[in-house]
Amino acid sequence: MALLYNVSCDAPSDRLFELSDRRFQLIHGGEVAPLMVGHGYILAQRRLAEFIGTLGIDSVTIKPVVIWRRSENVEIHSYRRIMTSHCVVADQIRDGQYGGAKLMMYANEYLFVTESLKERLREAEFSYLSFSEGLSNFAGDSANTESLK
Repeated sequence: MALLYNVSCDAPSDRLFELSDRRFQLIHGGEVAPLMVGHGYILAQRRLAEFIGTLGIDSVTIKPVVIWRRSENVEIHSYRRIMTSHCVVADQIRDGQYGGAKLMMYANEYLFVTESLKERLREAEFSYLSFSEGLSNFAGDSANTESLK
């Protein structure tokens, strides 16, 4: 059985809100992290997004995005929005059969990747990424979490 892994970022970040003009506003004007995943969005620094783009993953689109820090009226242009049409439900995470490099969303808010893509990301040394096997991190069990550090 091919496992799926939840991907998270070790760096702290503020939550984001998508504005009608397609920019993302930092809700509290806080930090940005190299990878930010929230309800309806995956935003990544250019290097990570471009790496994912080179892999030719089915149903993945990458577009430039602007993050707006309203408190300072500063726009950040060094991020890309990663979009995927692949979605999974809990049963598919536990019991699914996935081959190759795939990226998918669970509950439109959590990023999951196949083992193949996890290994590619590890090899590319994105040290701020952590991977949790299946839904293990959702039950408060951090024993199955791997960091690239």
